[in-house]
Amino acid sequence: MKVWAPGLRVSELANLKRANLGWQTHRLMIYGKGGPCCSKSKRRVIPLSARIQPLIEGYLSLHETLRFSTRTTQRMLKRTANRARISRTVSPDVLRHTFAVTVIQRLLSHDTLLTTEI
Repeated sequence: MKVWAPGLRVSELANLKRANLGWQTHRLMIYGKGGPCCSKSKRRVIPLSARIQPLIEGYLSLHETLRFSTRTTQRMLKRTANRARISRTVSPDVLRHTFAVTVIQRLLSHDTLLTTEI
C-alpha cells in the first residue's frame, strides 16, 4: 500500500478524517503525538504526492473518515507483503522508518545509504 509514502503513523492513518485534508493545498494536517500530557498537540503538514493525492482526495470526498482500524491496516500490509513474497519483517513502523531514512538520504544528496548512516 502506498499510503505510507507520507510517513504517517498507522494510528494517524486509521484516524484520518475529511477535516484533515487541505483541498486547495493538497496537504494533510496531522495532529500526532503531543507533549507529556499526550494532548495530540503536535501538528504536521504533509504534502500529498501526485501518486497519493487522487486516492486520498477521492476517498475522503465520498466518506467522512478512512474507516480502517489500526489492526485492519496492519493485516492488509502483512497480506500485501506475503503476496509480494517479502521474507523480512514488514510492519507499518518499518515502512515509516524506511520512508524517513529515504527522505533524509535524498535531502542530503547521499548516493548510498552507508553515507546517511554515518
